[in-house]
Amino acid sequence: MFDFIAIPFGYVLRFIYEIVSSYGLAIIIFTILSKLLVYPLTLKSKKSMRQMQKLQPKMQDLQKKYSKNKQKYQEEVAKLYQDEKINPMGSCLPMLITLPIMMGLYYVIQQPLTFMMGVSSDVIVKLGGMAGVEVTVDTLRQSEIVIANFVSENFDKVASLSEKLLPVDFNFLGFNLAATPSITDISILTIIPIISGITAFASMQFTQKLQGSSMEGQPAAMKGMIYMMPFMSAYFGIILPAGVSLYWITGNILMIIQEYVMFRHLKKHDEKEEAALEVIRQREADNKRKEMEIKKEEQRKLSKEQQEKKK
Repeated sequence: MFDFIAIPFGYVLRFIYEIVSSYGLAIIIFTILSKLLVYPLTLKSKKSMRQMQKLQPKMQDLQKKYSKNKQKYQEEVAKLYQDEKINPMGSCLPMLITLPIMMGLYYVIQQPLTFMMGVSSDVIVKLGGMAGVEVTVDTLRQSEIVIANFVSENFDKVASLSEKLLPVDFNFLGFNLAATPSITDISILTIIPIISGITAFASMQFTQKLQGSSMEGQPAAMKGMIYMMPFMSAYFGIILPAGVSLYWITGNILMIIQEYVMFRHLKKHDEKEEAALEVIRQREADNKRKEMEIKKEEQRKLSKEQQEKKK
């Protein structure tokens, strides 16, 4: 269902690879570009989340005030959103848009033959047979990087099957990105899923820290997510080719950088907004003080006139 996104992204990945001649470096650049692509939507979502957080004290007051009248509570909450000019779905809609983009990117990394090279499934099945890889409808997606690695190592023998085939170099920093790590056969490749889990955990912890929240008082589901996601990242890093894990690792590191950049940006925005509000409050205070002085002066004059009339 995400092919309509994965196909053009596949051409982008191939274009990058043909420039840098390194599949690992192409994945890193590709991931950076994807983060830049969705950054405006991510920033918009983050702004909406911060606005909702600022409303929490008022929301809690309304909840206490109308605890026995849910309909009235909902009406007051809707009025609060309207007065504050906040869309409660503002933090969700951008993320719903970025989801198919991220899934499309994932498929591009996992299926280089289909999306990066545009090879038909019939040719992929033939290549799988030559590579000794049993390819079915269910295993086609997971097998493509392995078959693509076979194509790279035996390009002269298979090039005639399709003019779209490309001898991709999957070696990156001593790792074969087409290979799948194993927990039974420990090797240097086993480091990849470990790094994937560590960077996922670091990303979530860093985000929590910037948001100023801690584990205390959080729902059990949220606490479980903080530990479960890194574990799942490491687990899938073991059962999937290392190229997919490199994509996740790069994404996790970029997430940390992105969160920091957004935090600094939104902090400066809040400081400017607070400074503007302070100017308005100071102006209102000055106006009130002037009004009080004018009233005092008028009362003083009135009192003086009354005293002169008595004389």
